[in-house]
Amino acid sequence: MTHAQKLDYVTSDTGQVNLAKLRMMEKKSGIVPLERIDHSQITYKPFTKNFYAESPRIESMTSDEVNSLRRE
Repeated sequence: MTHAQKLDYVTSDTGQVNLAKLRMMEKKSGIVPLERIDHSQITYKPFTKNFYAESPRIESMTSDEVNSLRRE
């Protein structure tokens, strides 16, 4: 049974999930649902995404070399 089929199985015509059917299906498959996490109650350490590491060869180029490379 695919994930979509499982959702169809536990979802009623109104779009509501039948929790009893869902729990029964989870028991049969051995799936243990994760607890819900309220992220608004957690203070996360700020971070900055900076994945670019400039090559030393590029970093050492002069403005003229950069402009020349761009024209090529």
